[in-house]
Parts: sequence; C-alpha cells; structure tokens
Amino acid sequence: ARGKILPSNKFIKGLKEDSHRLPQSVFMQTISGGYATDDNEELPIDVYNPTDIDVILRPDFKTIRSAISSHASRASEKLRAQNSFVNSIGVYLSTNRFRSDLPQYRRYVNVSLPMALNDTSGIIHACIEGLDKIFKKGFDYKKCGIVLTDLVHKDQVQESIFYKRRLNDEKISESIDVINKTFGPDTIRYAVQGRGNSWSIKREKLSPNYTTKWSDFLSVKI
Repeated sequence: ARGKILPSNKFIKGLKEDSHRLPQSVFMQTISGGYATDDNEELPIDVYNPTDIDVILRPDFKTIRSAISSHASRASEKLRAQNSFVNSIGVYLSTNRFRSDLPQYRRYVNVSLPMALNDTSGIIHACIEGLDKIFKKGFDYKKCGIVLTDLVHKDQVQESIFYKRRLNDEKISESIDVINKTFGPDTIRYAVQGRGNSWSIKREKLSPNYTTKWSDFLSVKI
C-alpha cells in the first residue's frame, strides 16, 4: 500500500476547493511481474480501465438515515427512563454554514404523531418519515438531529378510538433496554442504525469541567 503526506496548507486548500480525490482504480501487478500500465500487458477493461474517474465522497440518504435512527433510538431510551411519551417529533438537516463556497441547505420538519409513543421502532419510523420530506440530493450535509416535543407522563397518555396503543412494541423496547443495560450499549440495536457508528457530537473544543470532574481540576504547584 502507498500513502501520501500533504502539507497542512495544501490539505486545507484542497478542502476549500473540493479537490481531494480517492482513486477508483489502483495500480496492479500481473502474474508475470509487469504492471497493468505497461504496453505489453493487456488486462480486461473491467479490471483496469484507464478512463476510470475519481471518487468524491458525499453524504447519502442511507448514511443520514442511519444517523437519524441512532439519535431516535437513544432519545426513546431516555424517554422511557423518565416514564414519558412523545406526541410530536422534529427532524432537521443542515449543511456547514461556515463553508460559504458550498451550496447551503437547512430544513426542519415537525411530525405530529396520531398517538403518543415511547417505543423505539415507532419513533424511528416517525423520524425517517420526517427525513423523507426534507432530504435533498446534491448537498454536503454537516449536521442532522431530532427534537422530541409535547412530552407527557405515561399515566397521562390520551387514548384514541382510531389507533391502538403499541403495547407489544413498548414491552419489546423495555426488554431491549434491560439487555443493553446489562451487557452494554447497543448490544441489541435496529438494523437501520447500521454498525460501528456512534454518531456522537464532536467535542474537540469542549472546555474542561473544572468544578464537576476530578480529572479536570486545576492543580497549582508551589
């Protein structure tokens, strides 16, 4: 494998000009010891095509759906921990507002639920429904998230004659909470959340907790 080190100024310039590329093809050595680019070596066009274009990575719908679903799962877990239900869910998307050289797009949509929910599957479904309404291709999205609004206590859930309460789904979610609490976070998770992504917020510039965390206490040497 080969790598390349770029000076910081060239790397930053490449980010601004969107000129960084990942090759779609790599140089290959044949069984005879030659290379695919040698004139005397002929490889099938589907193995080596000199006209292959570079690849530009952009956020796609599946990636954002995975992030939104993970946020929804975590939010519903916290919802159950405080014995609450949600009647309305907000979903938002935004590009990087500091990148004035890129197309900008920000949207927020509110999904009103026909009946209060607190099960993970129902909340994920509602969030993806909202995402479908606001997602547009062609943008480099930077941030996405959900907002749970109009919360009520589990003893104050308004029943409906048109929609049945999702009692089985609520029991399943409670069982998943017990398993994840016993064996670790995300021991059981929904497939739509994907694998290996925490989707946690970036905290590189987080200020130390001088008054609430022992490891961040200031020390004075005299």
